[in-house]
Amino acid sequence: MSEISDLMSTKLMTVTKKTSLVDAIDIIVKYNITGIPVVDKKNHIVGIISEKDMLSLSFRLQNQEYSSSDSSLTVGDVMTTDVVSYDKDDSLADVCKCLMTSSFRRVPITSNGTLVGLISRKDILKLSAIPV
Repeated sequence: MSEISDLMSTKLMTVTKKTSLVDAIDIIVKYNITGIPVVDKKNHIVGIISEKDMLSLSFRLQNQEYSSSDSSLTVGDVMTTDVVSYDKDDSLADVCKCLMTSSFRRVPITSNGTLVGLISRKDILKLSAIPV
């Protein structure tokens, strides 16, 4: 059976809480990804900014909770802070169960509390294309 480290993506785009929303949107669009881990100076996960978070912001803009001309909005203003993550040595089956029962598409993978990768539903689906 494959391990988390066999499937996870390790070349990650990350942002900080202070990253502008414009820059985060640019990363999501440019790299065709659905979310970006938010890390601190020690590369510990402090949140995730996703397309869903961006849609939430759009909704709030329409309801005038924020001004669309407010260029000071940062990732920290709209990111998801309640992040589920797994250690690289955890069970791939547990990650799979989590992704099947949760609305999110990806989970960060850590080692000793530091971000080392990301595993998505699509990464796990690739297993079905690999001959046994």
